[in-house]
This record gives sequence, C-alpha cells and structure tokens, in this order.
Amino acid sequence: QIDSYRRIRNTLRFLIGNLKGFEDKEETDYKNLPDLEKYILFRVWEIDKIIESSIKENNYHKLYKELLIFCSNDLSSFYFDIRKDCLYCDDKTSQKRKSCRSTLKIIFDFLTAWLAPILCFTVEEAWLSNNFNHKESIHLRTFPKTDKKWSDKNLGAKWKEIINIRKVVTSAIEIEREKKIIGSSLEASTELTVSKKIKNYLNDINLNDLFIVSSAKIVDKLSGDTFSLDGINDTEVKIKKSDGSKCERCWIISKEVNNNQNLCNRCQGVIRNE
Repeated sequence: QIDSYRRIRNTLRFLIGNLKGFEDKEETDYKNLPDLEKYILFRVWEIDKIIESSIKENNYHKLYKELLIFCSNDLSSFYFDIRKDCLYCDDKTSQKRKSCRSTLKIIFDFLTAWLAPILCFTVEEAWLSNNFNHKESIHLRTFPKTDKKWSDKNLGAKWKEIINIRKVVTSAIEIEREKKIIGSSLEASTELTVSKKIKNYLNDINLNDLFIVSSAKIVDKLSGDTFSLDGINDTEVKIKKSDGSKCERCWIISKEVNNNQNLCNRCQGVIRNE
C-alpha cells in the first residue's frame, strides 16, 4: 500500500515539476503531436472508459488498480522515462517539448480528477500547488471529457507492438549492464532487425528516444551474438558500447562531442539561445 501510494505521489510530483510556467499558448493541436504523445492520449481515452464503467459497477478496486498500472507502467517507466531528455535538455521553444508539456497538462487534469475521490488530500494539494492558478477545490470540478480524436484503436495496437520491440532492446541492455560492459543505457549503441511491418511502424519514430540510447538503427542482418525474447518474433538485438565522448549536459555519447565545452550540437545550441 505504501509503495503504491508513493508511485502515484511521485507521478503527480513529476507532472507538477515539469509543468512549471506552463502557458496556454504551449497547447498543441492533436494533429501536430508526435506519435508517442498521440498514443499516451489514446491510453487516457482508454482508461477514462474503464473508470466510467468501474464507477457504474461500483468496482472501485478495478478503478484503483487501473490507475496504479497507468502511473507505474504507462507513465513512470515508459512515457516519462522517454521524455525526460526532451523536458530537461531541449530548448524551451522546441515544438517537441511544447507537445510533451501540452500532453502532461492533459494527463494532470485527468489524473487528478480520477484520483480525487480516492486520495482526497493528496490530489487537492497537487491541484492547488503554486504551479497552477487554481482557486477552487478540486472537489468542485466536473470530470474532464476526452476528445474523440484520441480514440484511435489502430494507433493503440501499433504502439503495443512497438512497446514489445522496446522490451527486447531494454532487456538486452540490462544484460550488458549486469556484465558491467555499459553503465547507463545512454552508453549503449544498438542495432536491431525487425519485420517489415514493424520497420514501417518505426520509420517516423526517433529510436534513440524510444530506447533511451545514444545510437540506434535498424539493419537487415546481424552477425555474432544477438538477443531475442520468446514470443516476440522477427526481432533480434545487438548492443555495444557507444563510440565518442559524453556530453556534459545531456549525457548522450556522440562523436560530435569534441569541443572545448564537452557539449553535443543540440546542447551547444540550447546554451547559445539562453
């Protein structure tokens, strides 16, 4: 129980911290959001339906369990983990960062509404925190409504397959970490083979972000020792230590980090613009 509460509280803390200074002008239209953000909004839509049916059935255990899974699996160990780099290191004016913060605001609005009847005081404290201009109690709110655009089931199915591919890569990285070949996942460079269908899915997705590595690419064939997981077909992964130097700001390892400041090109640009 204590661990479950801590997970939910940490999720709210992450949202509050990363929404500091959020302005309405940062809000991004659904059509302009990256694929990952669209998938997270699909999950919000999906969970909202489960919450609605759970309340009608008076099944509050199911409601609480779904919210805990959402906070732990969908947010903390997936979406937040992937987007930390963008939130902490991208330029404040970058569209990717605005899209992420716009999505975080939606998540915060829904999550606080869903949790308000269960964690009354914690959610009230989060809702009235200094980062927002809320004057009234959260318990005087009506539940926010999902947008029909978020209900893209094909997108949901596509991302479930992408998440399976990510699972293969992260499992392979964990083995290399246990062997002390690499430390953090950002020290890893990964090559993978996937089916033609998955390759099409991954075409427009930044693989470095998805796998939280310094370098990732899809190849036609791998040689030597490869890693795969039972039940996830046509996917093999090879992990090696990244070539290059470590950026002092974002910790990505790249050959472009060879300047006096020990910064990658992105971080140099961000610092110049500050």
